[in-house]
Amino acid sequence: FVATADLRFGPMTVIQNEKRQIIKKIPWHACRFEVEDWKRVRDARTILKIANDVQQLFSSELYPDLAKAIPVFEEVMTKWETLLEDDNFALYHPAIQAGIAKMRKYYLKFDQKPAYLMAMFVHPYWKLNYVKMAWGGEKEAKRAKAAGREEPKGLAGRSTENCARLGVYIEHIFHSTLLISV
Repeated sequence: FVATADLRFGPMTVIQNEKRQIIKKIPWHACRFEVEDWKRVRDARTILKIANDVQQLFSSELYPDLAKAIPVFEEVMTKWETLLEDDNFALYHPAIQAGIAKMRKYYLKFDQKPAYLMAMFVHPYWKLNYVKMAWGGEKEAKRAKAAGREEPKGLAGRSTENCARLGVYIEHIFHSTLLISV
């Protein structure tokens, strides 16, 4: 279309001054994408697809999704952090870092809202397994502390000790609930 549009339709737009004199005619072919432009479109699609796929997980109208919030945030941040290590995405690193920072801001708020963790805990799929897998338990906290590591296996500035305490706390609730219900 762009190749023949100039001949068929004339310029795409005309810029005029206040006296209505034509200053510039912008042809259709000025909007033609070159090979490098299409590569950037594909790169942007790759970056945005990660967030879009996750957003689709929360589109369910039939099932509660609160239990997915923490794992999904971690998945997006992990995938975007992987893109930061890929030199093919160097042009987009500032935007990816800004996206991760924005997600991290809200991810850290999960610590103030126990409903998210409890939703995972009572969910038949996630239960306590996700907390142990992603953040580790008491043993992981001790190993991390001995290794001088501040961060857990998970992301976003959660301290290893906090994650371990959380895992132990949830485990305690789980066992207490079992004892009460038996």
